[in-house]
Amino acid sequence: MHYTKVNVSMPQLQKLFQHFVEEGNLSPETNESDFIYYFSGIGEEPQTKLHWESSKTLLSIYIKELTGMNSRPEWRFTDGIFDNITASALRDLHSRPYSKDPSRSFESFFEAQKKIREYLSTL
Repeated sequence: MHYTKVNVSMPQLQKLFQHFVEEGNLSPETNESDFIYYFSGIGEEPQTKLHWESSKTLLSIYIKELTGMNSRPEWRFTDGIFDNITASALRDLHSRPYSKDPSRSFESFFEAQKKIREYLSTL
């Protein structure tokens, strides 16, 4: 199981992997080949899932930006790729800021989304 809509080259995937490790999103012990498989389908299927170590909201933004720019994000694959988050949780985290609840502020979500989009545009 892997994401099928990620449209980046191998060098871009390697750069994204390094970024995730440097930012503390993935452990430095994470195998790059596992990450590449899960985000491209290239290589052998890993025996272990990835473990996301930072904000699940950030992961939801990355998954949306990487797999759903022109269509629905591939939330469903998340259960088979990450060991500590479910597809439904990511989908809910990502959709919450778009709700019509005026009593809640989601400014930090949209700031993070802007930064992630800017970063991904540099790949």
